[in-house]
Amino acid sequence: MCNMNNDIQYFLEEYCGVTFPHSDSLFSLIERKEVLKVLRYPGGQPSSDLAQIYKERAIMANKGSPYSDPKKFSMFTDLVVGLNEYPTELCKLWVFQSNTASYSVFELENIKLIAGCIKAGPLLKQDSES
Repeated sequence: MCNMNNDIQYFLEEYCGVTFPHSDSLFSLIERKEVLKVLRYPGGQPSSDLAQIYKERAIMANKGSPYSDPKKFSMFTDLVVGLNEYPTELCKLWVFQSNTASYSVFELENIKLIAGCIKAGPLLKQDSES
């Protein structure tokens, strides 16, 4: 079972001070202790496989598509570039969730680099007040 505090500590030890997309807002969220949940998915997926998935998502988010979203298009294409820099490297996914945002961080696990980060709205359901 994962321990959120240990996972955050490990991530900070490896990547604090490293710049990647959305790193400033992610590290600020961690510093303010607003991360409510951390998911660390095991590696094993080649970067090139993930790049192909996000290339397809970028195509869907491109203008002219019924799912057009310029912000997502830019985020996805930046991630594809980062993943394609090391196509045979295995990638691990980290997800940091708060009440305000979620961050999906793609770690090239053997060389300890961040290939990219996608910031999205909160994934956690808010408890409704009675």
